[in-house]
Amino acid sequence: MFTTQLLPRVRSAVLFIRPNTDPSRSTLDAVAERLLAGPLTVLLALYTLGVFVTWLPGYLTWPMWADHDVFATLARGWSDGRLPYRDLPTTNFPGPIYQAWLFGHLFGWGHSQVVYAFDAVLLFGLAGSCVAWSRVRLGWYLPGTLAAAVLVSYHATLDFSLAAQRDWQAASFVLLGLLAVAGRTRPRWSLVACAALCAFALVSRPQAVLLMPAVAVAVWFAGGVRSFGLWLMCGAAFVGLLFLPLVAHGLIPDFVREMGRIGEGGIYRHPGVDRLEIYQEQAVVGGVLALVAGYAFLWLRGRPAVPLSLLVWPVAALAGAWFYKPLSPFPHRYLVQPYHVALAAFGMAVVAGLLRSPTSATVRLVAVLAMIGSSVDWRPNFCEVTHLGRTWRAVTGRASESYVPSGYTRRGIPNQHVYPWACYRRLTEYLRTQTSPDTPVANLLLSPAAVNGDSGRRTPLHAESMMWVIIVGRDDLDGFAKELLASPESLVVWRPREWEEVPTWERVPRMLREKYERVTAFDEIEVWRRKADAVREGSD
Repeated sequence: MFTTQLLPRVRSAVLFIRPNTDPSRSTLDAVAERLLAGPLTVLLALYTLGVFVTWLPGYLTWPMWADHDVFATLARGWSDGRLPYRDLPTTNFPGPIYQAWLFGHLFGWGHSQVVYAFDAVLLFGLAGSCVAWSRVRLGWYLPGTLAAAVLVSYHATLDFSLAAQRDWQAASFVLLGLLAVAGRTRPRWSLVACAALCAFALVSRPQAVLLMPAVAVAVWFAGGVRSFGLWLMCGAAFVGLLFLPLVAHGLIPDFVREMGRIGEGGIYRHPGVDRLEIYQEQAVVGGVLALVAGYAFLWLRGRPAVPLSLLVWPVAALAGAWFYKPLSPFPHRYLVQPYHVALAAFGMAVVAGLLRSPTSATVRLVAVLAMIGSSVDWRPNFCEVTHLGRTWRAVTGRASESYVPSGYTRRGIPNQHVYPWACYRRLTEYLRTQTSPDTPVANLLLSPAAVNGDSGRRTPLHAESMMWVIIVGRDDLDGFAKELLASPESLVVWRPREWEEVPTWERVPRMLREKYERVTAFDEIEVWRRKADAVREGSD
């Protein structure tokens, strides 16, 4: 009744407030229906688009984070013949390495804009897919617009240590796969696309397996046993294809060995119930309570207004995402990102049910507004509203000396040093313009800085930086020293004062001062090279 009588009138409506001609409805209900039918969607879409447009330019000026540096260094090393897992040890799955390798060969090494542009395209594509799927499968734009607003506004709150992370991207690939099959009937080619997206998610981040039950449920509802079998076979085939580069280079034993070392030391430990602090995050808990309340509301009047096939998989995705962070080796802050992706999907189903429920329009409007208010971030930190022109100049390479990317911060994390932006920018510009592309650069800074990733220079070490020693917990300093001495043309980037605070590592500064000399300095960061007599001494 609601769909057949109201929607034709809504399509022809120009204003959302009209005289109430139905004596059985209150004026308040009439206004609520008008708002739900279009204007609320338009307002939410305008807010989402505004956030995206004011956030994107600044986003493209951010430097890489330490994680991006790892993958860029591994990809550059692989391109130079130094194999990951063997010559360059890592505890990461190969998906992000493939991605960095592809970016490097298509656009050149050392371009952080490519990393963030790809991430922005993925975000825009996922948000747009949610809106389109919502209209086609649910009959309304509003549920998908809410999901888009949740995704975009949350993304605009992430600083450069949290942005473009593989956990968010893996969850996005899974959700895109879900949207490809959910609500369809025997979708053969959609199943293949879904399997490919899920395979890349798994090869990027193995914790994405926690989201696979949601995909299995959606596939089962779409076509039963045959569709499930086809999806399973295609998924296994795609995973096998994505591991072929490792197989071709004989790296599978090295890969297995490195995965087995995750819990040996450093910050990584075996997961436990103490990781359940995810549930203590106020923003997440508030969103969950609102969505669960809305979901319960769907059942107050008997059967749900949304088909079961479109309700079960969002619940399964949300349940899997709840355990994503607790079951990971270390509770990094960005491990909550898949939860927000699942939350957006869950919100679509709940809003669709509320829109179709037989309760009064006023009650439905209040419930939808409560969900929008609790799920959407209304104060995105990194939207350049007042300095948009200055930010666009930075995107085009005409940044002023005083410009600092808004996301270049580590707010809220104690004991983490972020080097002054002017200092770091001049360092990377020097390496890009004053050194040859093949110059090895050893990053010995003790705080996260993507020196090799942002400059496009390879490393003479078997790891991207000192973060390998600090995070993974392997005392490879003697190995680093030997590799430096074996590469006399290498430059060393370090901050001497940092090393003075770690007396147990004193042998490295002693070796540097004995055999190296300073070339230049950018405030607290210095660049050193091998002394001429030390080079002759080594050749003798």
